[in-house]
Amino acid sequence: MIMLASRPLKIVDSRRRFDIWTLPSYTPDRMHIQDIEIYRSELEGLIKRFATKTVSLVSAETVSSWAKANAYSVRGDPIAAAFPPISNNSFIIAIRRGIDERSISSVIDALVVTGFATESEQLENSPYLFLSHTVLHELAHIENEWGQEFEAECDLWAFSRLEKENAD
Repeated sequence: MIMLASRPLKIVDSRRRFDIWTLPSYTPDRMHIQDIEIYRSELEGLIKRFATKTVSLVSAETVSSWAKANAYSVRGDPIAAAFPPISNNSFIIAIRRGIDERSISSVIDALVVTGFATESEQLENSPYLFLSHTVLHELAHIENEWGQEFEAECDLWAFSRLEKENAD
């Protein structure tokens, strides 16, 4: 059973240096991420901070094409996925380089359905927080050796790390 905090998580977008609750409202269908590479150093910093294993971040046009080219299989074309080590003993988090409004809305909707409505509102206002949660979610799969049946647990793990990041 997953227990959520009785209060909303307070997460700050440190790239912008102000509380996201002070941001003008966005509608999820307007937010898109043209290129995750502008957030690479921050995302790799999160991985370094919270990973106990060696993990590399890879961006690709599509996760499914990257997986196929590297002899992995993945169902559908997710915006991100975690993969076991190949030859260099590094786990891999592959993430789509550009993420459109529909894909972001789909993730937000899934979070709402699984009980993370308050937290998801914070993600839909900030590409940085959205990407941070996405990378931490995939890291949760690696760190805890959780399969796809543990999606809600991975979300909770990711949100708790975002809150910890904000507190420090």
